[in-house]
Amino acid sequence: MPGGVAFKVEHAQVCKKDSQQIDDKDRAAIVELVRNHDGHVLITHGTDTMVETGLALKSAGVAQRRAVVITGALHPETFKDTDAHFNIGTAVGALNLLHSGVFIAMSGRIYDVSAVKRDPLTGQFVSSSSKL
Repeated sequence: MPGGVAFKVEHAQVCKKDSQQIDDKDRAAIVELVRNHDGHVLITHGTDTMVETGLALKSAGVAQRRAVVITGALHPETFKDTDAHFNIGTAVGALNLLHSGVFIAMSGRIYDVSAVKRDPLTGQFVSSSSKL
């Protein structure tokens, strides 16, 4: 197993774009990939539009029997003090605990995709609901 991971990992790439360039066609491809996968899913995604992609997944109903966790990095991997690895670890941990639904994993927090927004002043993801 890669990096000491104690479970099966499969990898697929849908698109490699800045998230501001992701469009409905790309989101439909992501939905289709998730729909055709049997287990939980971790998606790495640019932070600018990850909520929109998560809402598309939720709207398509592909996470009724699985957890889908989307994560990214506020400080990309090319930066010295990237948060990418930490956020992926948070997402993997979430997949071990969550049963179904679409979630955003950022900065050590897990948010239901329907109850999260990005703070325009700080760039951080924050709850948009008191239900978390």
